[in-house]
Amino acid sequence: MLGPAGRIEGLRDRVVRWADAAGVRDEPDVRGLLGRATAVVRVNELLNWAVARAGAAGDLDVADASSTKVFASDQVQHLLADLIALVHRHGDPGEPATKELLDYLDAQAKRNLVLTFGGGVQEVQRELIAMFGLGLPRVPR
Repeated sequence: MLGPAGRIEGLRDRVVRWADAAGVRDEPDVRGLLGRATAVVRVNELLNWAVARAGAAGDLDVADASSTKVFASDQVQHLLADLIALVHRHGDPGEPATKELLDYLDAQAKRNLVLTFGGGVQEVQRELIAMFGLGLPRVPR
């Protein structure tokens, strides 16, 4: 898997388990956010398969592979922020299971931020998209 679709799916599944235990899974905002997380996972899977198929055919496009990475990385950041807000909205951080989930989501958000932006990874991916996908000149360094 080229992007973090599995990580998004794992985050969603943890929140689903918590929402079931808390009795809030059927709340409209909970269903909506979990549905959006599922959609992101599926879109990322399709993008990964398209890149894998192109690679197997010897027609791999750097811009497509980089776009898949940027899409998934950005989506993880947005979804984590929304999942944290959702758990705060429907849960009690003083309750042990809720606190454990919030701590986990917070740690994942920080971890992903470092992995995504630390060392300029997103910047490099976007430059590859610009160069190979849009035909723009290389950024001078």
